[in-house]
Order: sequence, then structure tokens, then C-alpha cells
Amino acid sequence: MHTRRTALPILMFLGIFFLWIANTLAMKYSWYIIIPWFDMPMHYFGGVWAGMLALFFIITYVLPRYPTYSNTQRVLLVIGCVLVIGIGWEIFEFILGKVTYIDFGDFADTLSDLALDTIGGATALVVFRGLLFHSSERPKQEVI
Repeated sequence: MHTRRTALPILMFLGIFFLWIANTLAMKYSWYIIIPWFDMPMHYFGGVWAGMLALFFIITYVLPRYPTYSNTQRVLLVIGCVLVIGIGWEIFEFILGKVTYIDFGDFADTLSDLALDTIGGATALVVFRGLLFHSSERPKQEVI
């Protein structure tokens, strides 16, 4: 468990670096236009990164103050954080589209993006569930 806790910030850095490189290449070589589905894995991996960020924040700052949060509350907190980040990104895309006159998709695309963000966040939650559910700072509770 300690190894995963140490690995989380390193994986977060590597994840955002990977996303930055992939996005830079996609913009340079027009992959978002040539490969219409290219934004789907980007949103999925962005959701994984947002999930890791939420886990890091919750484990580091929230659970020490509120160790009695149930497992359900912890899961909802992580997914809620992922959705807030995803919605923020969609707002950014909307504003950028208005300023640059670039079409970033319609409502169905936005819902698809948010679903992929959430699935990515859930993936991070599954991979790092031990950090969230087996913290020694809280009493034993049911595992969902």
C-alpha cells in the first residue's frame, strides 16, 4: 500500500506529461480532424488522471480530517471531483470554440466526453482502491 501511495504523484506527473505530448502531437498533425474518435481515449486517460488527482487530494487532505467517511461517500467524492474537472474542461472547450470559431462538438459529444472522463476516473478508483478503502486512519467499514 505504501508503494502505491508513493507511486501516485509520479504516475500523475507521467500521466499529465503523456496527455500533453499526445495533445501537442494531435494538434500539430490534425489528429482530432483526421481521426474523429481520437478525443475519446484522450478523455478516458484524462479521466484516469483526474481520478488520480482526486484520490491524491482526498487521501492527503480530506481523509485525515474526516476519517469516518463511508466507502460510498469516498467513491462519490472521487467521482464527483472527476466530474467537476470534466465539466470544467468542457466549459473551457466551449469558450475556446466561441473565441476561435472551432467546433468542439455538440451536446452528444459533451455527454460522451463526460462519460469517458467518469469511466477513466472509475478506473483510477479501482486501481488505487486500497489507498482509499484501507486507510488505517478510519474504523473498519463495508467495502463496496
